[in-house]
Amino acid sequence: MEDTTYLFVYGTLLSNHRAHGYLDGCKFIGNATTKDSRYNMESYNGHFPMVFTEGTYKIKGEIYEIPKYLLSDLDYYEGYNGTQSSLYKRDYFEYLLENGDKVEALMYYQTENKDNIKSKINILEENRTYKWR
Repeated sequence: MEDTTYLFVYGTLLSNHRAHGYLDGCKFIGNATTKDSRYNMESYNGHFPMVFTEGTYKIKGEIYEIPKYLLSDLDYYEGYNGTQSSLYKRDYFEYLLENGDKVEALMYYQTENKDNIKSKINILEENRTYKWR
């Protein structure tokens, strides 16, 4: 698995959702839930969900094995550029598959408050550097 990694998806990248095409050809590992209850999920104007790392809930989603080269396309889609100005952050977290197995996978998430996020989204939309729909 050196040229691949696991990715946890919970929103528009889920199967049967609008951006799932990014994962065409990737191996579905299984349905999963975050191991810890330390998250919160918010919807931005009903367009897409955002997971925050400060909360008291678990998040349900899907795990895929993806080639690492795909991360650059996913980073662009998610508004991640590795800097403080990124809309999302990404890191590895632990998940439980439905069969009870534990896996570590990347997840795109938020660490900022909602007001900061809204201003970043507005800036991104105004500069046309990212298209959400």
